[in-house]
Amino acid sequence: MPISRRLFIALTGAAGALVGTAAGARGTERDATAAVETVEALRAVPPGARRDGAVRHALGRQVRGDGGGGVFWWDAAAAEAEDGGTVFTPVDGGTGRWRRLIDGDWQAAWFGVRADGVTDDGPALTRAIDAAAGRRLMLPKGTIRISASLAPTASRWHLRGQMPERGQYRSDNTTVVDASAIGAGGWLIRRFDREPPLHETIGPFVHADIDFRLGDTNGFAFGTAAADGSLDTARYETVRDRQGQKYVHGVRFEGCRIRGGIAKHGSDERGRIERSGQRLIFLTKCFESTIEDCTLVGGDVQVETWGCDAPVIRNVRCNNGHLPFLLRRSGWFGVQHRLADIQVESFTFGAVVSDGVQLAATRVRTEPNVQGTPRGAGRFDLTAQTGITARVRADDDRVILSGDAGGILFPGLSLIELHGPEGQRDTCLVTAVDGAAGRVWSRGFVFTWSAAAARVVRIHGYAMLHGGAHDAMIDTSHPDSFPNVPTFVYRPDNGAMFLTGIGKVPGSNGDVRSLVLGNVEPDPTSTRKRMGFANCADTVVAPTWHPFVTVDAPFPGPAEPATPQPDAWLYSPRTWTAGGIPFRRVEDETGSRAAWLLRNGAPLEVPVPGAAAAAAIFVRQAEDGARLVAGAHGGETRHPLDAAAWTQVDLGPLKPGDTLRLSAEGSLLVAAVRFLRAA
Repeated sequence: MPISRRLFIALTGAAGALVGTAAGARGTERDATAAVETVEALRAVPPGARRDGAVRHALGRQVRGDGGGGVFWWDAAAAEAEDGGTVFTPVDGGTGRWRRLIDGDWQAAWFGVRADGVTDDGPALTRAIDAAAGRRLMLPKGTIRISASLAPTASRWHLRGQMPERGQYRSDNTTVVDASAIGAGGWLIRRFDREPPLHETIGPFVHADIDFRLGDTNGFAFGTAAADGSLDTARYETVRDRQGQKYVHGVRFEGCRIRGGIAKHGSDERGRIERSGQRLIFLTKCFESTIEDCTLVGGDVQVETWGCDAPVIRNVRCNNGHLPFLLRRSGWFGVQHRLADIQVESFTFGAVVSDGVQLAATRVRTEPNVQGTPRGAGRFDLTAQTGITARVRADDDRVILSGDAGGILFPGLSLIELHGPEGQRDTCLVTAVDGAAGRVWSRGFVFTWSAAAARVVRIHGYAMLHGGAHDAMIDTSHPDSFPNVPTFVYRPDNGAMFLTGIGKVPGSNGDVRSLVLGNVEPDPTSTRKRMGFANCADTVVAPTWHPFVTVDAPFPGPAEPATPQPDAWLYSPRTWTAGGIPFRRVEDETGSRAAWLLRNGAPLEVPVPGAAAAAAIFVRQAEDGARLVAGAHGGETRHPLDAAAWTQVDLGPLKPGDTLRLSAEGSLLVAAVRFLRAA
């Protein structure tokens, strides 16, 4: 309720006099009678003393000096419900309310938050958050104990603790929020909305200078809830489904430490990883959020985002969590993420896993800390340790394991390296697991060899994995991974991964650098699938034989089929996308290159440039007796090949608009197709 200037001057003058009483000064008889011990005593002031504008000074909320007292004035016309901190009803009810005189920040102690480490402060803190309604709410020093999940209904809040200096976390001079009593499966704070108005925005939600101690409790969840109370993700996969969403704007963590349970490992011998599922921060459809000057410790996933646009994460240190950053987009919706000045230590899967977001990361440093890390990172030989092998079949992306993979392999996180009986070796990303049947699927990859019992090595502990429809730009970072584990991993989709100025943290990385996953391109229209390196350390650059790898080349990589001389066009796995045809690495006296693998089945179809009159095909056998079948405009011819060397097969004449069809009887490798103009 607004107050007049005359009443405000009178009240503030009275407040100055009454502060002396609160400090123990004797003052006048009038001042002494204007002071009461507690808020309950204030509520018991008799009706005869409650004249409009009367002032009383409560020396405490529950006891004298507990920080919840203050100056109150009587508003005789007021009738609203009390809020537990700034508005109180008299004990005899009726019209009229005691209103707190507020000058400056709101205080959680006004609402009964005691911060003594014993009292359950959860209900009082919820009242304070809802009543403050976005005003800055100061939390007292000490330990605020929470025994049940907080579910404030306020559409915004600003919680600020007390910390003499950021990064100095001491219980005796810092605000500590202890939520460990809630337990596994519960959340400290959940801010959900089920049926919001169309495109309504809520926020910001600010948390600053607070030491959160979660134990096994989940931390913070912001987003929109499904019917079961979980964060709703599938709801926004289509344009139609998103028509009722509420945007969450400005979730901010500043100068906080959030400590969860330290990530654990189950059985070293069987390779099973114990995952608690604990999330420290989980954001769904949150826009322009910030995590800054924070320390994150423990937990299964420390920061997970889903469909969040323009979050900024900077000056953050993470350690002892299975997965520090899991950044995901939502279906068609493109989102941007920015990371800067990040230090990640002691992780299991990867420091950063980016699935479909547009990512800009600079000055990111990762340190595996092999001796102190949660176990489960690094290379784990399933075959040697457990006897599990894999059945692999050419032209398939499925692996059949001889044992249960549940708790050993994790979709979107685990890499598996498979070794064949004749020296074959491939690495792919696990994208689906059926533990009971021991089956694994790896999207974007097709095996080019078969084995009944291939050796299986699981790989965790890379610095960063990126894939999806948008680009990742990584700049001026110093990553490290576990020994013999790739530093950066790129899963080709429609977005590129470009790295600039990447150095190497001193330590052992073995003989594995960065890695491009996949050997098949199902989309012939895509030209942005590139992992590019510029001014990077040699120990970081991925093997350059891979068609998607470029070094010191303009972003995102090679353009359309090159014209190395005026009368020729060159089509190869590096310069042209052949939909659905796998390629593999081949080596000869000139070095390593990629070549398309043609087997009995789908042909390689290459469009003939408009001015081309002939073609030269560079091909060799992949198995004894293989023959090339080639032709255009309806005519095909069979060509025997040299078993030990590359063979040039010439075809012509060709007509503009033709499609050159190449297929195999048996298995063969095609390194390039060169089209020539007429003489």
